[in-house]
Amino acid sequence: MKKIVVGISGRIASGKGTVCKYILETYHADKKCSSDPLRATLDIFSVPQTRENLDALSTFVRSTYSEDIIAKAMGTFLAQSPNPIVIFDGMRRLVDVEAIRGFEHSLFIFVDADQNIRYERSIKRNENIGDDTMTSGEFFAKDTDEPQQQIEALKQYADVVLHNDGSTDELMLQIHEHIDSALAPFVTT
Repeated sequence: MKKIVVGISGRIASGKGTVCKYILETYHADKKCSSDPLRATLDIFSVPQTRENLDALSTFVRSTYSEDIIAKAMGTFLAQSPNPIVIFDGMRRLVDVEAIRGFEHSLFIFVDADQNIRYERSIKRNENIGDDTMTSGEFFAKDTDEPQQQIEALKQYADVVLHNDGSTDELMLQIHEHIDSALAPFVTT
């Protein structure tokens, strides 16, 4: 079976989830997220899944064991998926790009958006505890925390850069133009 690994990256609240949801629903893809093992670990210890706790755990695990430990684990999870289209959601580091490039077929999508627009989206969606009460200053500080620092540099390695400063319809037009043709060969009937 031919398999393609689709990596998705971008800054906080850039629209990665919208792109991921489209691929999941349209192509019945499988999804693996780099934060999944971190969220499960926090749950085991009854620690709230705040962005601060996720970032701290990520930094601890990588500094204690190796920079590429999460990417290696994700490579294993991606390879084990029986689906012909599998998403690596939330790529943050060059080692993540290297992990998907290790597969015969890969597509790396970077979703870009203005920082002020992303702040408004983050408040509205309230994905992590406390996001809805965050000030713009707090958001801009989180946007430069250690786990976020390498994301912008990944844009240069992307196969597709989607610009998401407009409406969802505008984003969908870009998705149809740049992503559908790349995934079509992997659709099973």
